[in-house]
Amino acid sequence: MCGYRKVAALRALMLSVCFPFLTASLSAQEITTPVEPTPVSQKAATCSIAGVVVRAGTEEPIRKAQVLVYTAGEHTRGYSATTDDAGRFFLEGIAPGNYELKVDRTGFVTETVGVDPSNGHRVNLALDAGKKISNLLVRMPVWAVISGRITDQDGDPVANAEVVALQSYVDEGQRKFSPSQTALTNDLGEYRLYGLAKGRYYVRAEYTQSSPSTTVYAPIFYPGTVDVSRASTVTLASGQELPSVDFRLVATRAMRIRGHVYSAIPGKGHCCVYLKSRDNTSGTNAFPGPGYPFGIKGGFEIDNVPPGSYFVIAVAWGQKALHAAPVPVEVSNANLEDINLTLSPGVEVTGRITVENGESFDRSTLQFLLTPKDGEYPRAEAEVRRDGTFHFADVALGSYEFNVLVKPPGAYLKSARINGEDILNRNLEIGTEGSHGPLEVVISLGGYQLDGTVADADGLLVAGATVVLIPEGNRRKLYLLYKDVVTDQNGKFILQGIAPGDYKVFAWQGVQNDEWQDPEFLKPFESRGVEVRAEENGHGSVTLKVSAGAARELP
Repeated sequence: MCGYRKVAALRALMLSVCFPFLTASLSAQEITTPVEPTPVSQKAATCSIAGVVVRAGTEEPIRKAQVLVYTAGEHTRGYSATTDDAGRFFLEGIAPGNYELKVDRTGFVTETVGVDPSNGHRVNLALDAGKKISNLLVRMPVWAVISGRITDQDGDPVANAEVVALQSYVDEGQRKFSPSQTALTNDLGEYRLYGLAKGRYYVRAEYTQSSPSTTVYAPIFYPGTVDVSRASTVTLASGQELPSVDFRLVATRAMRIRGHVYSAIPGKGHCCVYLKSRDNTSGTNAFPGPGYPFGIKGGFEIDNVPPGSYFVIAVAWGQKALHAAPVPVEVSNANLEDINLTLSPGVEVTGRITVENGESFDRSTLQFLLTPKDGEYPRAEAEVRRDGTFHFADVALGSYEFNVLVKPPGAYLKSARINGEDILNRNLEIGTEGSHGPLEVVISLGGYQLDGTVADADGLLVAGATVVLIPEGNRRKLYLLYKDVVTDQNGKFILQGIAPGDYKVFAWQGVQNDEWQDPEFLKPFESRGVEVRAEENGHGSVTLKVSAGAARELP
């Protein structure tokens, strides 16, 4: 799947879990398992990075900033240093390879070298053997803030209301929203959303009552609408503090949803029913908010529901997987009764992956992924055995996209067949008729490679530009074929593992992640795309002119 959602908070959490960086002033600490002393010849081949971290706009040095360097994409090896009073840092003993460099400091937006933080892309530092970078300058923007006050219809403050700053993104052609920061109001109804990068945000306020009531406050988007398509965005510059983003919550009649869960999943206890908005503002959380337990006989009741469009989702554990049964509902001015949800047992899915012309390749390094098309239940992953076979014991019913993860460099998904039927460019439909398979998947190591450079209007090479390869014609909606990469510090890029076919390649600065999947965004740039015909085992080079990301108003 192309370019998956890159939320800064999630990346920071992932990094902290992956390896605990140890910091040291003006010296690098490698985060690896202790090894034997390195021979002198190998030490000569190691790399170093020296530089200074300053405040964007004033060039004042920033002390106590943590500089993190880690292997691009994999995060298997890391180095760190802390800046001194002059903002200087020095990292040495770095093994050759491609790296990402990130700088953290409270009060500043987390910065990656050469990258606009509004789109989350990172520049890969290409460190050849013995390379010494001695003058790296990192400018850190002060983080932006949104603040305001929440009151009710009488003008009284609402304490403990939740306020969320959301950024929009496109996932497989659908506009969705991801939370950037969240805050609760104090006893005066005041809130403060800090730690924001420059960019455009939707702001939503919501107050959830803990006990049943006859009235409820519906979630509201700035400047005062319950419909996100009618909401206005607020635009923040680096370091800007935007006050008076105020909300007035208006009470409406509280509705109730009652129903029954019919579970055919054997041997497992009951779980919960969830209520999820259908406006795609719940971010990546498939089951947001509190779960409403259903009893031994399957009955459930959800109180304090404001009018709106929702999914009612029953969730329970199967043998090895989580199963969900989503039902769309529309809540208006009446309670909903007799909402029936059916949880069906999962089925077995088997298959085999063949690596074309790769008899010596260890297929146990691969993973096979099933991602539900409607996104209302979790994805499933299967480890691949050395002989290429894989097995899912308990897959929930539904429509799935499939992909092979951790493919070798230059590889692409060449074919996929089940019961003799070609499903490479279709979804895998999991029904109720027992086991499914075998699913025969072929990976080719002969993917097309495209490399090149990106330059601006003056012919200067551009670091941190986003290069995107988009399939042409009737393959535009085959999002597995999309590829994107960020140019390195020299304005260069490489795209590997491209399936044969016709494409266009584009380059942007300041584009939001996956925005190019929106046809309306792409339309004004079509003439700037460079046509590419990819062939098996082929190679091509292009020189691209960078475009500015469109600053159109989002829906």
